Amino acid sequence: MLTRQQFVTHLTAANRRIYLRGPSCFHTQSSMLPVVNAVDAYGALANGANLLALIRAIGNVPAAKKIKYDGPLRALYNSFPNFIYVSVNPAFALSTAQTPGINVCKQPNVPSHQVDAVLALSQLDALPSGHALLAALQAQAAARPARWTEVKCAAATVSGGNECAIFGGRPDNYQTTLAAALIGNPNNVGALIGPALTALGHPPAAGNPAPFTWLQGQIDNSPVYKLVGPPSATPSSAVHGVGWISAATLQNWANGTTVFPAGVAAGAVDDAKVVLGTVLRDGAVAGPGGHARVKWNASNLTAGGVARPPYIGLGHELVHALHNTRGEQPGSENGHTTTALYEYLCVGLGVFATAPITENTLRGDAGLALRTRYA
Repeated sequence: MLTRQQFVTHLTAANRRIYLRGPSCFHTQSSMLPVVNAVDAYGALANGANLLALIRAIGNVPAAKKIKYDGPLRALYNSFPNFIYVSVNPAFALSTAQTPGINVCKQPNVPSHQVDAVLALSQLDALPSGHALLAALQAQAAARPARWTEVKCAAATVSGGNECAIFGGRPDNYQTTLAAALIGNPNNVGALIGPALTALGHPPAAGNPAPFTWLQGQIDNSPVYKLVGPPSATPSSAVHGVGWISAATLQNWANGTTVFPAGVAAGAVDDAKVVLGTVLRDGAVAGPGGHARVKWNASNLTAGGVARPPYIGLGHELVHALHNTRGEQPGSENGHTTTALYEYLCVGLGVFATAPITENTLRGDAGLALRTRYA
């Protein structure tokens, strides 16, 4: 970290008349003085509390002054630790030693990234559901095996947009076993129906078609969710006909007589994947999970053409990260019919509207309008 004198030298080079002493009737005290004092305090005692105080002092600098002193601030940012670990239990705190929490990485191409991300995480922590989200991610990092979440900058990526990726594991590690089967291994779908029904309180038994009759009814009444547009409320039976996935078909898949998607009309197979993932979601077995990498752009101010504060955008990606670490994803990250479920779970749409931690719970806690569609 720059010393006070080094930082003052950079400031003076940017403005030779900068006044960094106490109040005076002849001089206007610089808005950079709190930052200078925070740099000094960190130099005297380099701990997480003083680093957080420094970041908050930078956050309080007026935007115009950040532009004026961009060079000195860049020099200061570039002297920051390579990794800052953010934890929220028992209180919001920073550490430069590896500590269970969220890892905010240094980004030379966007020097302000660590400051921007820590301030956004602090805003999230001030919301009840935001605190619950960060606490859950901290718990995943503390678990054995640990499931870490890191926040990098998306500004230099091809799209420049926010995203949550996986690293150090296979894509299906982050999905439920049912989602993984629906996405890439349909031969396994049937074997997973029975355990899901059992978890939902409808255990299959030889000679008893009732659980499959119940499941047919759930399928008939479930909408077919799509990634684009408002969540549908139209029952799938109104689109494909009553019993389009019959109890007998479901039972045949479950006992291995036939393999998914046998018995489903060719044009309805993609819809069948979405609806099965929807109605069996709460009975599906989680995958092993793994590490999550969030790429976030503090300048990304919209989502689907609607204004979105940067900290809410970060929260959206961290919700994805939480489900990644827990192996709870009900669909594919992108490019698949089940991607609708992946995003609905994150935003809090359709049957996921009552989920405890979603972008919409963050919005509600922040007094912002809820999202009514993903795209």
